[in-house]
Amino acid sequence: MDLSHLLPSNFSISLLDCFSFSDGIWKARIPLEEEDLFVVYRYDGETIRADVVDGEGEKFSLFYLKNPGPFSSKIRDEVERILSSMVFSLSSREKMRDKVISLFHEKYGIEGEMPFSDDNTSIVFRSLKNKKWIGIMMDIPSSKLNIPGEENVDVINLKHSQSMIPSLIDNRVIFPAWHMNKKTWITVLLSPDLDWDFFSSLLEESRRLVEERT
Repeated sequence: MDLSHLLPSNFSISLLDCFSFSDGIWKARIPLEEEDLFVVYRYDGETIRADVVDGEGEKFSLFYLKNPGPFSSKIRDEVERILSSMVFSLSSREKMRDKVISLFHEKYGIEGEMPFSDDNTSIVFRSLKNKKWIGIMMDIPSSKLNIPGEENVDVINLKHSQSMIPSLIDNRVIFPAWHMNKKTWITVLLSPDLDWDFFSSLLEESRRLVEERT
């Protein structure tokens, strides 16, 4: 069953951690409410298709009827709802990332770059003055921040005053720096409830500290 109409034009399934990549195809197998039934999504970069299978991997034939009854219609609705919820979640994350990119560009004329050949999600923002990192935006497992759940989250590491970092850490929005020096860097969770004025001030402080060391 083709569900491509549910995808936005800028869809990038590589950001969905429930999918795995093999032989040029992204695949995900997700259990349905009906016992022993699963939906298998397959995405080739252009089209996303869904199949409903049982525990043995056999296709659920009623899913493909042109005029489905109430039970098959319920299965179809669930399959579409699951995909729509994943796309919505992805869309919200992309909006936050785009907002960060726009802020760097509008305030400082800085364009993000992807310096790692094996990483197409991390974006580095360098000072125009000395080319040092002001921040790096990353897609990491929530467990790295001790946040419950198995999903990935978007974060940005920013430099901050060493004396102020302990008072900033709340383990809700501001965390000890992941993968960087915790004495001089912080990790900011890019969640929808992030105060944007506060974030902008953190970004400015990172830029100031990086550039004053030229």
